[in-house]
Order: sequence, then C-alpha cells, then structure tokens
Amino acid sequence: MSLGYSLYKVSTRSYFKLIHLIAPFNKRANALMNGQKQAITIEPKTSNEIRLWLHVASLGEFEQAKPVLKLLKSQIPNLKIFTSFFSPSGYENRKNDPILDYAFYLPFERKKHINKTINMIDPDFVIWVKYDFWIDYLNEIHLRKIPLFLIAAQFNSKQYYFKYPGNFHLAIFKKITKIFTQNQASTDLLKVHDIESICTGDPRYDNVFRIKNEKQEIEKLNSFWNGKPVIVCGSTYLIEEQMIAKIRAQFQNKYKFIIAPHFIDTDHIESISKLFPEAVKYSDINPNIENLNSIDTIIIDNIGLLVYLYQKADIAIVGGGFKSGGLHNILEAAVHGIPVIFGPKIDRFPEAIALISNHIGFKFSNAEELENIILELTDQRNHQIKENANQFILKNLGASELICKNIQTYL
Repeated sequence: MSLGYSLYKVSTRSYFKLIHLIAPFNKRANALMNGQKQAITIEPKTSNEIRLWLHVASLGEFEQAKPVLKLLKSQIPNLKIFTSFFSPSGYENRKNDPILDYAFYLPFERKKHINKTINMIDPDFVIWVKYDFWIDYLNEIHLRKIPLFLIAAQFNSKQYYFKYPGNFHLAIFKKITKIFTQNQASTDLLKVHDIESICTGDPRYDNVFRIKNEKQEIEKLNSFWNGKPVIVCGSTYLIEEQMIAKIRAQFQNKYKFIIAPHFIDTDHIESISKLFPEAVKYSDINPNIENLNSIDTIIIDNIGLLVYLYQKADIAIVGGGFKSGGLHNILEAAVHGIPVIFGPKIDRFPEAIALISNHIGFKFSNAEELENIILELTDQRNHQIKENANQFILKNLGASELICKNIQTYL
C-alpha cells in the first residue's frame, strides 16, 4: 500500500467523521448526512436493459454530462441511467430530471457500500465526469471489467495527482477504459505519464447551446424587463453580493439588477435583503396585481430560473470566482452574446481565460474594478461582443458527439 493511498484512506475517513460531527450545525452537511441515510432501491435488471451508471460531484458536472446523456439515450435502445451525486446541491436540484431513471447520493466509500451499490445497479458501463475520484469505487469497477469512461477531464501539472504522494492516482487513471479531455494540454500531460486519452472538448458548450434555443418566458417577470437594461447576477456568494451592493447606487438610473444567489437558504436570502433593502423577492411577486416597472432589484429565492434569466440579460455577473476552483458556469451567460463579469481566481477555468481573450469576459477583484467594467460596457456598443460570443460558442461545439461515438465502440 503506497503512502499516497494510505493518506487518502485516512483523509476520506476523517472527512466523513467530520461531516457527522458538524451535521447538526451545518445545513449542507446535514443534507448530505440525510441523503446518505436514504435507502437505495433499484429493481433487478431486465434482459433487454442497458444500464449506465453516471457519477457526478455536483450540479455543474451533471449539466456537463447532460448533452452526452441525451445523445446516448437517442442512440442506445432501452438505456437506463442511474446517477449518483456527492453534493446536495447536485442531488436536490436534479434528482427529478426526466432524463434520469434513478438518482441517489453516492454512499460513503466503504467496502460493503461499494459492492452493494455496484451489485444493485449492475451497470453495463460507467461514466465519471471531470473529477471526484473515489479510488476504491474505481478500482472495483475495473476489477469487474466494466467499461469505465472519464469525460470532460481537465488536468494540469500543478494538480495533486501528478505530485508525490498524490501520484498514486496515475495508476487509477491507467485503469480507466478511455479518458476524454477538455483540451489538448490535458491530453499531452497524460501522455507524458503513459496514459492514453482523446481530446474531445467540453460538452458544456453543447449543453448551453441547447438551452439557448429553449426559449422560456418567466411570466412573473414580464413587466420587469420593460425600460432599463438588466444586469443578472447569477450563482453569487456573499462576497460578490457585497461588492454589487456597494456599486448599486452608481447605476440606479441606468440598470435594473436581478440577484440569483448560489444558496437560497433563509439566512442567505435575508443577508441579501439587508444589502438591497429596496429589493423584492421573487416568491413575493404576485403576477396578477403587480407591475414591476418601478422595481429596480429582484432577489431570486428559488431554483431553476437562472439559465432563462440570462436570455434577457444585458450584462451578467457570475459568482464563485473569489475562491479557488469555485467559478460557476459562465458559458450559460456567454452563449446569449452578453458580456460576462467574474472574480479573479480563474486558473482552473480555461473557458474564463478564453472569454477574456475573446473580449467577452471581464475579470474584477474589488468593487471599484467591477464599477469601472460596467461603466466601460455602458459606454460602448456591445454588438461586437455578441458576434464574438456567437463565433466562440460555435467553434467549441461537438464534444458530446465525439464522446458518444467513441464510447459506442467499447459497448
């Protein structure tokens, strides 16, 4: 047993114990623990079923996989999709997605859980999305000779996987049937370590392009869009909301704002309401009696609307860029041809770097920089940004089709 694997076992067990300890005091930890207690009840496979087990860490990875799932569903008769999530934000938001036949929390990594889960699903093939490498699960899938695919993978030499003692992961990567990477740099890096992969691109481009064409009116907000242009602030955290609140007065007569935070628990919504005392909560709007022409700020306190809000936005501010690895889906906004503004920690997000280089994305580190970016965008014509965005998205389509075509050769 390598030192890296030993440390992995100690750290994962410690993590699970910590989740147990803090669950009574932390809503997300409590949701995870409650999810772990839910019984997994999967009927035995019928003779004509093909079963896919998909594992994703959270909501973003599920959306990344969705165009691949849609294509596989259309290509494989009687395909059933069983999806495990690790994060409550993924499970709670997508457990009832119609493309899924069954959704569940991935049971904590113990031998009895691993065998029971794989036995119940009885998968014909397995897809892991991007990361969230649960080593014992992956080892057991390999031992059972079940085709295992990693899609939307993204690697760089600074990652733990390529340094001692974390480089024990490389042996696991070699056991994966086929790895599909987001970019050529990832494929080249794996090749240095004698790991074969195919650069197919990022299926999120296919997903946002599909959503762009799914026009949906949000009837409660019909009267809100009249008049001033609108800045949609999507998947924000408190740090972004505080900066937006600081500059709000500067743009009082120029823009309306929609705040659609990442977390919509009562405490967070109350915090936002204090930052924007004039704001109206979406849940409080009565579409039969209210005219929203005079309202300048709305707080979205439910889930599922953000992708449709971007359709009518003039500018987007996307949250998560103030913590490493935390930036949320900026492509959902960029696909609509609008400028996208986000925080500074983007090293792990090549799409953010690409948006900046194509003059579609804009990075800010503080409230003053955010204010200056919006002022510059206000003073310029944005039709060039729209054209840049359209060309950028079209150039990156097709990953889902390439992935599915390659997977089919192994089934």
